Amino acid sequence: MTEMRLTVAQPLEIPQNLLMLGVGGAGMAPLAIYLAQTGHCISGFDDNFQGSVRDLLRGHNIQLYEGGGFPETVDAVIYSSAVKPEHPLMQQAVEKGIPCLRRGHLLARLADEKKLLAVVGSHGKTTTTGMLIHRLRQSDFDFSYVLGGFFQGTSLPPARYSPSSEWLVAEVDESDGTIDNFHPELTLALNVDWDHPSQYPTAKDLETTFEQLFKRTRGAVWIPEGDKALAQVARASQCRPLRTFSPGGYSNSIGEVEKPRSSAAAFNIWNATAAQELSEVLCGVSGTASEVLAEFPGISRRQELLYAKESLTVIHDYAHHPAEVVALMELTRRSFPDSRLTVIFQPHRYTRTEQYACEFARVLGAADRLFLLDVYSAGELPLPGGHIDSILQALCDDAAAKTSFVLQWGSLVPALQRSVQRPEVMLFIGAGDIDRAARAYAAVLTHPQDTGRQWLDCMQALVSSDTRLKLDEPLSNKTTLGIGGRARCYANPANRSDLHTLVCTAALFGLEIFHLGRGSNLIVPDEGFDGLVIRLSHSYWRRIEPLSDGRLHCGAGVRLKELCARACRLGLGGMEFLEGIPGSLGGALRMNAGAMGGWIFDIVETVELMTPDGQIHFLNREAFQVGYRECRELREGLALGATLRSPRRTPREGIKVQLDSLASRRKKTQPCEPSAGCIFKNPSQELSAGDLIDRSGLKGKRIGRAEVSPVHANFIINRGGATCAEVVALMREVRATVKTRQGVVLEPEVGLLGKRWEQLLKG
Repeated sequence: MTEMRLTVAQPLEIPQNLLMLGVGGAGMAPLAIYLAQTGHCISGFDDNFQGSVRDLLRGHNIQLYEGGGFPETVDAVIYSSAVKPEHPLMQQAVEKGIPCLRRGHLLARLADEKKLLAVVGSHGKTTTTGMLIHRLRQSDFDFSYVLGGFFQGTSLPPARYSPSSEWLVAEVDESDGTIDNFHPELTLALNVDWDHPSQYPTAKDLETTFEQLFKRTRGAVWIPEGDKALAQVARASQCRPLRTFSPGGYSNSIGEVEKPRSSAAAFNIWNATAAQELSEVLCGVSGTASEVLAEFPGISRRQELLYAKESLTVIHDYAHHPAEVVALMELTRRSFPDSRLTVIFQPHRYTRTEQYACEFARVLGAADRLFLLDVYSAGELPLPGGHIDSILQALCDDAAAKTSFVLQWGSLVPALQRSVQRPEVMLFIGAGDIDRAARAYAAVLTHPQDTGRQWLDCMQALVSSDTRLKLDEPLSNKTTLGIGGRARCYANPANRSDLHTLVCTAALFGLEIFHLGRGSNLIVPDEGFDGLVIRLSHSYWRRIEPLSDGRLHCGAGVRLKELCARACRLGLGGMEFLEGIPGSLGGALRMNAGAMGGWIFDIVETVELMTPDGQIHFLNREAFQVGYRECRELREGLALGATLRSPRRTPREGIKVQLDSLASRRKKTQPCEPSAGCIFKNPSQELSAGDLIDRSGLKGKRIGRAEVSPVHANFIINRGGATCAEVVALMREVRATVKTRQGVVLEPEVGLLGKRWEQLLKG
């Protein structure tokens, strides 16, 4: 891979047009905002955006790249440590010879242009940097900054560029080794607890890295008073001058439960003391740590008090190192001395779990009750000793440890509901996606009898503002047959990230998911669907992007009629058979839709697939097992889009003639009234369901407002106001009559929402 290395000795002009991979992350998004303010053209891509981050980036004029080929105007790719070399966009950048640069290397280059106040440490960097930024802004000090996270609320942006100031405040990450590129003016070191064993095999390796950073610091280094490890590192580096900070006798507390968002402000007086002392150095503002905390908005995902009512408190925190976890638990004990402490912990990374399994067991064993979730891998490959079993074994070896439980995602909320003992504090701890579980549980507590409202409250905090969320949404107007009831929960996601969040969070509420396309091959029961209906009809899913060599990349929401029209304009032949099929690409792939002797998978090159657990895969045509009206891999999985290849180039005029001919033929042979398409499968290549029904004398047969079409016997049409019960009753009669008169049992081709045909057609 072509990777740029930016150093003081070899400065390099930063290219103008940057594609930032992993831009939804807490480290990348603020840097993207900073670069946009410096005048660079920034486009960003992330496999899993949080909704609020997406909105934040767009508000700072950052173009969000949504995939489907590599962007045309890119001078360099900036990537986070979470992005692996095998990522498709990274591979395409390499093939095109586009330079690639780590986030930390770019930040180091930007810092070379300023006087850098670097905040470093294995943990606590974001909170301390946030407090320092808050205090300096209170003092009207002119400076630039890049936070490694987000402030709670919208009062402070996570980054700011000031062309008139010589100072830059930024947290410097040690996890990927890019810390070696920084040359700070001042350094604030919070701790040197051993972490990231894949980068630092021993604690000494990490200490040596900090020692070298101290040596490169031009001015003073600050460390906490009494921290023996950092004091030893400072002595070894022979840094001068060395400063220490101490909070004195301040009383530490989570704070008043009546003010949920204020809890973060009082969590760590050490951080506030450091922020105050460095503020005095930079701008001479005097004060105390308590003044720093007084109006501090807090950091997102740090000590968030999500629920506090009737002696039950729910707190979520990003802690993922044993030192952070023990500090949080001890603080909670002091703040809520009379409450039972329940901890729900999600380990972060296999390497960290392997490294600290015994320490985690010792710390977590102090909880009155412990629930463990599977390790959040953060893209790491599994390690033999890096699974949750290692912590469990260490807990079993500790006679003092309390009872612990390992829970799967979908069983977490019910398990917590069954075992509440007030007064109780529930701590959701981890750096993965445990915040979703915390918000889901808080929503359940807020609306104990209303699953729909629980889901809506939780999702509104997690997805972007463009995603449409509704309760009790009518479905009859979303199917071509025009019948059926309502969906308890309904979502129209505006992007892949929101879709991922919807899919992965539904299990927390026990919601069954149904993916609705255009509704052309579906019957909805009169009572509706007591789950979550997800429909990919937003413009994001309806994009058609021409590629090279006669290929088109199409979103799952593209209507087949639109696809045919676009292929015609481009002179791409061989797709005409899709004309007139009243569905979208996603549904066509799921059923291997076909007509006039052609099948959708005949022209498929690759499919982008989301599994039921939210994983995304790009699969070639050969990976799919398809048959008549079936694709096995898409029974449970969801197609997000596909690349289609035209089998031949054809003059537009020729394609247009064929499309018109097929449209005319369909108009003559298929009904124009509302229908769901063919109701029954053809029993074989030789036997047509329509012919069997016709020969049985059933054309025009009615039950209520449902009728067997006089035009095509395998269509049941809605004469206006038909119900599902009438359609099903008519299907039963058709099946029974055909069986009696023709000796053939017809099987439904049309789908049924939330039920099985065996239940409705028996008898």
